Amino acid sequence: MFFRYSDTLNGGRWAAVSRSNNVETAVDTGVTVAINTTYKLEVEVNAAGTSALFVLNGTLVATITSNIPTAVGRETGAGLQCRRTVGTGAATPFAVDYVLVEQTLTAPR
Repeated sequence: MFFRYSDTLNGGRWAAVSRSNNVETAVDTGVTVAINTTYKLEVEVNAAGTSALFVLNGTLVATITSNIPTAVGRETGAGLQCRRTVGTGAATPFAVDYVLVEQTLTAPR
């Protein structure tokens, strides 16, 4: 479950993505990425693992109900990735202020 941006895909807009077993669902959020702009990206998966909400700067931009990795062996974690696919010069493509991972258990453990 992640947000994806590429200047050459999806018209330069954020995409909300779910992927399980290399099968992907991607939804256009309608939000064009702008330089020197701060974005707060949130993904919330419901307790049953049947729906994921994608929130960008406090606004719900997508809901995905397919390809959510819930099967045994599809455990997930938090991460960040940036890939430079064009050019060879030095680049500082993004800065991360903080990463918050929060889990709310639906039953006592």
